[in-house]
Amino acid sequence: MSTGFWSRDRNIMAGACALVGLATGLWLALGSAGDGYWMFLIAAPLAAFGTAALCWWSLLERPGIQSRKQAAIAGVLAGVAAHYPCWWLLMLGNYVFSFVSTGTVDSSDAGPIGPLSAFWAAAVYSMFSLIFVGWVTAPAGALIGVLVAHWRFRPAETAAQP
Repeated sequence: MSTGFWSRDRNIMAGACALVGLATGLWLALGSAGDGYWMFLIAAPLAAFGTAALCWWSLLERPGIQSRKQAAIAGVLAGVAAHYPCWWLLMLGNYVFSFVSTGTVDSSDAGPIGPLSAFWAAAVYSMFSLIFVGWVTAPAGALIGVLVAHWRFRPAETAAQP
């Protein structure tokens, strides 16, 4: 297993999950009516990459475990956990975009959700997001985790057998 902050295993896992986030974001951006859904193309891959890297590191690299089951668990957790930072990044991006485009922060009820209020709002949006696309992201994360683990741990298993 690779070591160091930028380990190859973690980056493969995170990059593959980011591709799932990009595909999901593209599906949402193209299939939704209204403006602003293009931001999913930025927020979803970033959130997927970050959560997948964190889950892989905390469940496999840090404890030194080489298990396909643990990799699948890391993938499922990444697929579920990525929804919250995705929505928070979307709300933060909307807030910054509104500030940059108008030069002021609209504090009325019609304005964008502020960064601190977005912590609570992202939790609510994440619950609905898990219902609508979590059935794709969680199994995809598990499959990616198992495939990365199978590809990476296979040489160690063949070398250990007599």
